[in-house]
Amino acid sequence: MSRYRHTGWEYAFRLLRASISLSPPPHQDLVGALHNLQKISSLAASCSDKAVLVIAAVLEALIHLQQSTNADSIEHAQRAIATARSRQLDPEIRGIPQLNSIIQMIDICCSVLEYDTNQSSQKLKEMQRSMDQDIHNPKWKDDGSFALPLSAGTMKSASPREPRHDGHIFELTMSWLPEHDLYALCYFLSSVTLSAKNSQDGHKAEKYLEEGLGMMKGKRITHS
Repeated sequence: MSRYRHTGWEYAFRLLRASISLSPPPHQDLVGALHNLQKISSLAASCSDKAVLVIAAVLEALIHLQQSTNADSIEHAQRAIATARSRQLDPEIRGIPQLNSIIQMIDICCSVLEYDTNQSSQKLKEMQRSMDQDIHNPKWKDDGSFALPLSAGTMKSASPREPRHDGHIFELTMSWLPEHDLYALCYFLSSVTLSAKNSQDGHKAEKYLEEGLGMMKGKRITHS
């Protein structure tokens, strides 16, 4: 498909194929999903589509953690997250709160699975600060969708349209958790992260769990 320079469509179809490969057993094909994500990463790197490169790395990390929680899988997930973090300060990536939040969450999960309570606690504080800063970000959509900008060169031969004022012709739309559900997940992850120190830490883990459950029942968003 890339030989015809329909790169944006290749991203879309390979991401769809990877998503289908993550179906519950017996239809699950994690190896196939990783193959498609690696193809996306290679293509995105050659086209300078940084946001696409990051989402591929994020999904790869999730797959490694889904495959197993042994040391090798955690190490592979950490490598993928390191790739995503290497692009995190890029203006295109920094402006997508959904990407930043999932990178932080996966990073915390890796530390939790390694039983590194100090590191996971520090990462948790960083995530909570970031989530509190982004609570009113207009990029949060009610339906959970967010857009990955594609470089002007990626799609210029696939459409006669002129580039927009921001230098991009198209955006690749992704769907994830809406803001409310993501904040609830943040509370649940906070509870899991601090559970090892619950009795020594003023029962914070229980409080985060109660707050998350309250959010799911009351549909409200509060600061962490």
